[in-house]
Amino acid sequence: MIESLVFDVGGVLAYDVWENLLLDEKEGVSSLIEVDAQSLRAAGKKLWNKFAYTQTPDYQSAEIVYWEELFDLVNRPDLKKEIDYFIALTSKFIQPVDNMTQLLKHLNDCGLTLAICSNNTEFWFKRQWDVLGLKNYFSSSRVVLSCRIGASKNSCQHKMFETVENVVGTSRGSTLFVDDRVIPVKRALEYGYSSILFPSHADFGANYVQSILKHINYMDRSVGKK
Repeated sequence: MIESLVFDVGGVLAYDVWENLLLDEKEGVSSLIEVDAQSLRAAGKKLWNKFAYTQTPDYQSAEIVYWEELFDLVNRPDLKKEIDYFIALTSKFIQPVDNMTQLLKHLNDCGLTLAICSNNTEFWFKRQWDVLGLKNYFSSSRVVLSCRIGASKNSCQHKMFETVENVVGTSRGSTLFVDDRVIPVKRALEYGYSSILFPSHADFGANYVQSILKHINYMDRSVGKK
């Protein structure tokens, strides 16, 4: 019986931030500054590896440092005076995947425990939390981020999943993990969770998850009363 669901954020609950923010040809950073996309991608990956696995309690200061280092890496230190503009631009690229908020509401109504397990930076997650209204569906005590743990979901040591188990409070056999990337799904299966490989960013993703839930025994209290 499934009693809790654990969701990734980027690619599942919302569209990915950093790649779209930096590389979108129409509205992203690459369209606003004279830097080739390859250089931006390389800088973005380097900074992701730094900020996604390092604790940054002061997310606002960390976000400023992120942009300062990005502009240094692409040889555009002159853009540091425009950091506030680029920080504000970030929220434009935080968009929910179609119908996922409705699915979260349904699962809450059904009495299931919901949690987040995300490879993420503190500052981008804070924006996702606010823009997407995730506090309506998730307790902040059930949010597990790589930047807080200092490890990735991809790790063979399963440190993030151990933390998830502690904060969720349900057994591995009654927990379902949803992610759009193969390696985290594999690691979750190794840890003993049931897992769904989400069709990344797909507009039918919510229906896909719900159709799977309908074919397994899960705790749907509200539907059972109808």
